[in-house]
Amino acid sequence: MKKELKNHKINCICGVCKAIRGETKGVNCSRYNHGNNCSNKIYYCIVKSCNNKVFAGRNRCRSCANKIRNLGRKRPDQRKRMLGKNNPNYKENSIYFPYPKEFNDKLKEQIRKRDSYTCRECNTLEEEHLIIYGRKLEVHHIDYNKNNCNEENLITICKQCNMKANYDREYWKKRYRRKNFNIGKK
Repeated sequence: MKKELKNHKINCICGVCKAIRGETKGVNCSRYNHGNNCSNKIYYCIVKSCNNKVFAGRNRCRSCANKIRNLGRKRPDQRKRMLGKNNPNYKENSIYFPYPKEFNDKLKEQIRKRDSYTCRECNTLEEEHLIIYGRKLEVHHIDYNKNNCNEENLITICKQCNMKANYDREYWKKRYRRKNFNIGKK
């Protein structure tokens, strides 16, 4: 037996073993199992009512994944039930009011410059942010009031930190106010 196959069963279905055996077409193709390896661990679907085995690296069996994927298509009322106040992520009076005219690109650039083009939370530089996300660092309202465009209420943060700041707002208000003592003196 070859050294590569030492820890594998005779009829192992992993891509490596199939390629070594020369199985290249149909069900026996090494690509058929979507890159599954020879792990001895058995994985099960995460859906509680399902007990199907799944390939390593997958969470759900194909039938459960298809059910979830088609949920919105088969039940159009599901989407309507999750809109607005019925959605658990709904924030009262946050999305529907536009930003004021004072909150423009010139003000945002001024805030980014004041903060040395660096995220105040994780110290990500704007050059890195442009590479990762394809856009400039974001300017965040500390008190979550879109109309309060006072410079002391605005800080520069990256996209990742801005997403975190949209949950548990009271915590982030306190945190940013504490960190905000030395605005512009990084």
